Amino acid sequence: MDTEQYVKDILENHFELTVEKIPETQTKTPDFFVTGEEEQYLIEVKRKEANPALEEAREEAFANDEMFEISQTIDTTNILQKVISNANKQIRAHAEGDELLRVIWVHCTGVAHEAIADQLITGLYGSETIVSFGDSKQLSGNCYYFGHSQFYRYHDIDAVMVTNQNDSAILCLNNYSPRYERMKGSKLASKMTKGVRDPIVEAESGKALIVDGEVDRRNPEEVLRFLKDKYEEEKLMVMPMTHFEVHTAIPHQ
Repeated sequence: MDTEQYVKDILENHFELTVEKIPETQTKTPDFFVTGEEEQYLIEVKRKEANPALEEAREEAFANDEMFEISQTIDTTNILQKVISNANKQIRAHAEGDELLRVIWVHCTGVAHEAIADQLITGLYGSETIVSFGDSKQLSGNCYYFGHSQFYRYHDIDAVMVTNQNDSAILCLNNYSPRYERMKGSKLASKMTKGVRDPIVEAESGKALIVDGEVDRRNPEEVLRFLKDKYEEEKLMVMPMTHFEVHTAIPHQ
């Protein structure tokens, strides 16, 4: 099944939405015009496959009866940023007015597809992991908008759905969008029993930190000072995160 058909089936069968394929023209367009009872969407579908060299390296390890390890930093990449940038251009070229909700759907496949999803979401929110090494509040966790964020840059994007070949799904809401509240209350969001990322809700509930003031994201030390003042915690640091996997082949009996 190709990626567009995979997404169409989910939209129709799980979300109970009506999906219409937008005809391709000389000008690039989004893939789907989607309607529900109370909202309409433009959805552009992208597929991001892991580096094929990883698959080759894994097969070579298995052939030698070895385990295969993957270790990748959870940082966004220029390639992933371009995926979002191109999808946004396609939607903007077709969108008229402010009524349509604008969603990018990225399906991650291949070896280390979970790492790709993590890197993609990191770039959307400019997030970092912050930990406290003091004896007081012991703050730690994900911090939204620590660095440059694609959601901040592209206000027109209402949400990005990130799925992978294991049928995991995360709906990332853009709280900088002028349609944030509408997207938050949409059927696409409400039908997700779990897996919705909302920086505002997570920050208000204490599940995450957020940089929500004027600060130079090019200067990590300045951002840290902002967080120290906001959360009244002097001993904070950025903890670089790594995605780690171990693959092993199961012998056939």
